[in-house]
Amino acid sequence: TLFRSIQKDEILSSFIAASDTQVLVEGEWLDEATKQILPVRCLLDLAPRLETEFANCLGDLKTTRSASVMAFQRDCFKLGYHLQAAFDLDLYNAATGEQRGTWCFAVVENYPPFEFGRRMMKDVEPGEQPESGNLINLGRVQYKKAISNYAACLATGKWPSYDDTDESSGGWTPLSATPWQENEVMFAPKFETSLETTDEETKTSGADYLAGA
Repeated sequence: TLFRSIQKDEILSSFIAASDTQVLVEGEWLDEATKQILPVRCLLDLAPRLETEFANCLGDLKTTRSASVMAFQRDCFKLGYHLQAAFDLDLYNAATGEQRGTWCFAVVENYPPFEFGRRMMKDVEPGEQPESGNLINLGRVQYKKAISNYAACLATGKWPSYDDTDESSGGWTPLSATPWQENEVMFAPKFETSLETTDEETKTSGADYLAGA
């Protein structure tokens, strides 16, 4: 049922028809700091063939509770989809010698009527500086840090806890709101209400009500 919903869309069905599916890519990662050589792999849902209009893309099929743009964008960061996109693009390009720079999501909701969405992320062009908000570049920074940390743990035999790596103060790690969270609170819509009555005696302010309670 989910797949049939996606096939109703001309663009998504064309993207899938142009792609090889379940493409396994394997390689080795050399960590410069520790000289550790780590096996790496990824499994691509959708790898469009070179002779197609989607030759610059790789893609993934995702089910979700909401295919709306803002909801899926939050999930993309929260669930690490941007990290997956960066890692898979880099590994695929290194293995094939290609320079694919677009990651596409075929998104479908996992409950009736199984609404779908088309979402994409563009990588940084070679030689260009990444702009603020580039999710693939952010994912690339994250996955490289993760591999570097893993290699350091293998080399030293030390596996730190959360509080060994976070910025703790006096043994406790402080929590604070991110700008994203602050914006969601500060710029949430406020609805003005007007309570009108023809009986003047019933018109009281909140303060008057509390004073008489």
